[in-house]
Amino acid sequence: MKSIIESSVYLVIMALICIISLDFIFINKSICKGQELQQYIKDTITIHANSSPSHDIDNLTYHKINNLAMQYNSSIDLEYFDTVNNYDYYNVTIMYPVKSGIFNIEKMCSFSSIVSVIKETG
Repeated sequence: MKSIIESSVYLVIMALICIISLDFIFINKSICKGQELQQYIKDTITIHANSSPSHDIDNLTYHKINNLAMQYNSSIDLEYFDTVNNYDYYNVTIMYPVKSGIFNIEKMCSFSSIVSVIKETG
């Protein structure tokens, strides 16, 4: 009888360890998705965006990155930072969610970066 109870306790402990490990995997997955989103948005802005003389990014690129962020339940804040030669620099802040089921964590992580955008002349 003792071996059955002992085996059952070990089985329950192993099940808890597996469940907690899976939750850590899901947390790591959401962080990786956030990092992918950050890099993709930075690259999209750098490659496709043009800045107007009033320091606004073109609407096509702005809508593209906003739609992408909405797909990942994220938000983007884009504000003008500085101008150097033919480039405008923008401060990009991306907020993305990190969730955990077991530990009841639902946190919005932020990432800030500066991206360069070609300035339209005219």
